[in-house]
Amino acid sequence: MLLNLTSPQTLERLREQAENHPKYRVRKSALQALVKGCKDNPETLNVLKNVAHRDRAPEVVQTAIQELARGWQDDSETLNWLKTYAQYSQNPVVRSTAIQELARGWSEIFNVFEILAKCAFVDPFQRQNNADINPRKSALESAIAYYGDRPETWALVADRARNDTDRQVRSFAKEQLQQKADANGVI
Repeated sequence: MLLNLTSPQTLERLREQAENHPKYRVRKSALQALVKGCKDNPETLNVLKNVAHRDRAPEVVQTAIQELARGWQDDSETLNWLKTYAQYSQNPVVRSTAIQELARGWSEIFNVFEILAKCAFVDPFQRQNNADINPRKSALESAIAYYGDRPETWALVADRARNDTDRQVRSFAKEQLQQKADANGVI
């Protein structure tokens, strides 16, 4: 069945599914369809914000954050939403996603590096399982990717290599320092 994405009924149906369907995969797919087909409708932004704020499934919130960051970069509230989610979300996957999107879309903003550094130092993540995503590592990856030419980035990486409480973050930081040393011809 093909949906008429310009129809108000379709918008309403997708909104209803994105906000209320019992299965998180349906909510996630409805969000993606809503953005793909109804991005120019002002209600789409409101649905994304509502879902990001209220949904309990990290996968759905992650999708809402990615869509907000990538589709509404010019919206004045998007940057503040990302900063808030990067630092204060209860879910580490959501914090990591917000950190990555913040760096990807706003690396030229004056205080984004400081937010990444703060996340790398003070994020409360506690590893429960080897596959868990650590927001401190996401912050380090983003700092290296977008601010790798800054001395303070490498001071941050060196500190995390020595002092992070998570073995995987320490190992990642040490690997990055070694790669930088190898690239610079330092033995």
